[in-house]
Amino acid sequence: MRWYPRKKVVFAFLALALSLGSGAVLVELAYRFQLFDFYRPELLAFNPGNDLTDAAGRSTLLVLGDSFSVGDGSYVNILRKSLPRLRIINSGIPGSGIIQTSFIVRRRMREFQPSLLLYQIYVGNDLFDITYPTNWKTLSFFRNSYWFLASHWRSLSFLNYRLGQERQSLLVGGYRPYQPSDSIYEEPDIFSPSRFLNNEPLMLTADPRIIEKQVLLLEERERDFVVLVKKLRAILALKRPDCPCFLLVIPHASQVSPVNLERTTQLKGVFLHPELIQQEEYPFVIRLREAFKDCILINPLKRFQNQATLGIALYWSNDIHLNPNGNEVLAEIVAEALAVRIKGN
Repeated sequence: MRWYPRKKVVFAFLALALSLGSGAVLVELAYRFQLFDFYRPELLAFNPGNDLTDAAGRSTLLVLGDSFSVGDGSYVNILRKSLPRLRIINSGIPGSGIIQTSFIVRRRMREFQPSLLLYQIYVGNDLFDITYPTNWKTLSFFRNSYWFLASHWRSLSFLNYRLGQERQSLLVGGYRPYQPSDSIYEEPDIFSPSRFLNNEPLMLTADPRIIEKQVLLLEERERDFVVLVKKLRAILALKRPDCPCFLLVIPHASQVSPVNLERTTQLKGVFLHPELIQQEEYPFVIRLREAFKDCILINPLKRFQNQATLGIALYWSNDIHLNPNGNEVLAEIVAEALAVRIKGN
């Protein structure tokens, strides 16, 4: 009889664990199959309301991307100014990659029936988003555990994203049109490793060579690239045969200029082949072009490098993203590629 209270505690604990486990499985299934539109707030925040409901006789461009594609100053928002004859649906999701996009794309294709499709890739972390690195010597137990679980339990990263106050700020206030500037943007901030935002310092702490591995498709990142190609093929298979596809590959800042390369090394990045990082045709774009010969690949690296040579900074000093100059240049490059294809039709 004296063991009975302990048995009650054990059974209660097991019942709680079973309930939590069942709940986690249900959330994961709901997220993977998008039983609800988990990213509807982003769609509403990054698009004018009338574009979501009415094409008004215009061709529809569907943009699938990550945080580089979102916000009122993004290249996508600038495109609305330069290509007014296009209805542009921005389905970008901050902090996402090919995994998250593969979950939502069927719903977006069905809803908007695009006549043009643009998939935006960021060399700096899109392969990282497929398999998060772990390093038990350099990262905390919590960080290693989270990244290990998030590589398999995808709804976990979504819950973490939803709770993130920094990203939530993008959704406050709804859609805001782009406000162009008449001058080259001069950032007042100064680069400082201790003030650098995003996950990049953590990435480099886990694997100092991770940027080089992603750009050059080395070791485990080549396996992640195979996954990216497989999932991207599944995404493109959902579009209509007469819908042209564009693959926009945004380079990492270290590829653009020696200054940015040096900054990445100050963040503890290691480059064994720095001379290969800044080549216009690098393994990531070469292999992507070979895998998707029916798509138009947009590689802005050379134009970015030319701007950097003129002393124009395109990336924020303490952030992985493009600053207003970078978004303006990128929008110009993308508009040129789209215009040629639209004119060809």
